[in-house]
Amino acid sequence: MSKHFSRESRRYVLTGAGDVNTYALFAETLLQATSSRGRAGFIVPTGIATDESTSAFFSHVATGSRLASLFDFENSDAVFPSVHRSYKFSLLTLGAATQSEFVCFATKTEHLNDERRRFFLTPDEFALINPNSRTCPVFRSKRDAELTKKLYRAAPVLLRDDEPSTNPWGIELGRMLHMSDDSDSFQSLPGEGLVALYEAKMVHQFDHRWATYVEAPDKPGGLETVDSSPVQKADPAFTVRPRYWVPEREVLARVARVPTRVARAWLAWHAATAQAATQDSALPELLLALAAWVAGELFTRATGELEVAEGSQKRVLPHIASIEAQLKASFEPLSKALLGTGLTTKQALTEFPKWALQNLDARMSDSELEAMGQVFKQMPMEKALLDLIDEWLDRRSPQWLFGFRNIARSTDERSFIASVMPRLGVGHSMPLYQVSTAPELAAALLGMLTSLSFDYVVRQKLGGTNMTFGYVEQFPTLLPKHFEKTDLDFIVPRVLELTFTAHDLRPWADALAAFDPRSATERDQPFAWNPPRRAQLRSELDAYYARLYGLTRDELRYILDPADVMGPDYPSETFRVLKNSEMREFGEYRTQRLVLQAWDKLGAAPVQVPLAAPAVTSQFSELGMIRNEEEALLAGLIVALVESRPEGSSVSELQFLVARSANAAQYLDPSDARRFTELSSLLGISNAATQLLSRALPIVQRLESVGVLARQARAGEAAFTRGEAVPPGDVRLVPEHGDVARLLVAAESRRLESDRAGTSDSEQPSKSSGTR
Repeated sequence: MSKHFSRESRRYVLTGAGDVNTYALFAETLLQATSSRGRAGFIVPTGIATDESTSAFFSHVATGSRLASLFDFENSDAVFPSVHRSYKFSLLTLGAATQSEFVCFATKTEHLNDERRRFFLTPDEFALINPNSRTCPVFRSKRDAELTKKLYRAAPVLLRDDEPSTNPWGIELGRMLHMSDDSDSFQSLPGEGLVALYEAKMVHQFDHRWATYVEAPDKPGGLETVDSSPVQKADPAFTVRPRYWVPEREVLARVARVPTRVARAWLAWHAATAQAATQDSALPELLLALAAWVAGELFTRATGELEVAEGSQKRVLPHIASIEAQLKASFEPLSKALLGTGLTTKQALTEFPKWALQNLDARMSDSELEAMGQVFKQMPMEKALLDLIDEWLDRRSPQWLFGFRNIARSTDERSFIASVMPRLGVGHSMPLYQVSTAPELAAALLGMLTSLSFDYVVRQKLGGTNMTFGYVEQFPTLLPKHFEKTDLDFIVPRVLELTFTAHDLRPWADALAAFDPRSATERDQPFAWNPPRRAQLRSELDAYYARLYGLTRDELRYILDPADVMGPDYPSETFRVLKNSEMREFGEYRTQRLVLQAWDKLGAAPVQVPLAAPAVTSQFSELGMIRNEEEALLAGLIVALVESRPEGSSVSELQFLVARSANAAQYLDPSDARRFTELSSLLGISNAATQLLSRALPIVQRLESVGVLARQARAGEAAFTRGEAVPPGDVRLVPEHGDVARLLVAAESRRLESDRAGTSDSEQPSKSSGTR
């Protein structure tokens, strides 16, 4: 009765849906009872902010400026002695607020006073980080919150629910075979027409031969998985042994770019043939499926794809008769199949547009339409038709697959485990993604998904152990346009060498042959499995993607190990398990050393290309706050300096740092000094130091007015932190600005240390020389 009341009374419009929980109804009641100038504070499970069932409530208060604070606790220290130690609860305060205050993962009340744990989010920042779910992002520290916001400003989420037509990667997420529901198709032994059935635990990053099944008589089913040995991986002919095999046709039917109805009818026809049954029962369904595909294609060509997508029936009726005539003249068996169902012209007015819309992702080419028309002129037509559809299902299927592990934990060495693999069966524990971009861009996407920068955000967002599509769609993903030719020339050869280690991925290697640096004769062979070199290649990719995301060296250091930057007691952890594992195996945190070395090598390389032109031509005015290209570059530097100082910067501090650029190089190491000098010249920093300092204040005012900078009070003066907004067209912010900001801050820190050391020396009593 109470559940019925909560769902049907309309009293609880935000929480009275799905799996109704009393605490959620309690929270909404308090929200309703709180006046616009009042406050309500109460204790609730943390699920009020993180669970999907309460996302409507949390989105309402967070984006509606009604969330004052949320302090999240883990009961591991028995704040409530009678409650289980794993229970999570929050102190939630509702009331009018322009930004919300947070502390997460607290275990004792003293943590509420730890400024390192406290962070703030505005309503716009909730939409920036979780635009689809609008649930609460949970961060262990202020630094994590600021760094995550920066990554989301650099790259949008993969897919937005409110912009379904916007899909720059042309990505499709899905699953192939369910280990229970589709088990009737599984075979325990290999055979003709069968391919391996992969499970998630058999792959890892850049490795489709991570684990294999072996005989284990004492285990259920007589098999168990073990890690593939280095000797096995060194053999390019080695393929992992699966637990099951599955008919290749089942794979093609699920991944081919054909209408689902056609794939199912094709499978049914093959099944009837295999069982020596008459094909009379299977042929009509295949003809009907093909008829819908062809009729929809003809309709799209006659009326235009845009009109089909919009579902408009304007000017449709005059085309129906001509499409019916085309079907009868060139595809007579298909026309008869449709007429046999009693299809009338009136019904075709509805059915043809529907079929066209369903098949927009499986358009037919001119040659395919012609080939199908020729099939119906051959005898026996059935065999020719089956051969044609067989060829189409193979050609219209990807020659390789991309997948990621469904089970993921933020406490493992790595969280987002993605790989490229041959075209074979894949269980539901490894969801698949397909992209409609060029192979080299697909390689760049794979490299990004397996990078440390991307994985860092995954660890901030992942609340449980299930890598759902909802999570994946909301991770910050660089766009295809972010990868220019110079980027692909660096990334793709490394991704290729890391992935093409076995003969079964030759189609993938063939597609990327233009990026293979080896000679034509060597390209026939997979790359050698060389663990030290693989570690070096991965580190170079990690450093490169960090730069593409706009990170600084210190931010990359933080991602690798917060303690290295913030001190051993800082309340955050990122890749602690990876670090501990490498300390045991190598006696050092090898990944940290290799990645930072790769970063420094990239930074030390001479700047050989000009800065990328802005996406939109800037319009400057002598009466504006940013009057020319030099000031636009100075504005970019100011944004980067603010980002490098999460504690906030005043205008005078920003002016001082820019002024110090004239002699910053003398306080830097030789390689950093050389890099700083190159970038200073490229960005016009030397001019800014001497001529443009007076423009800092109006530039800051401009940046604040558009939300790029946010003002806060600090010790009686205004300090500025990074706001949510993207810099407008008259601000020239480029990745090199991050390096310059880091080096300026580092130089100033070393100058102060040098001054303190000099003062200390001068205060020492002078040593006596000579005789008394």
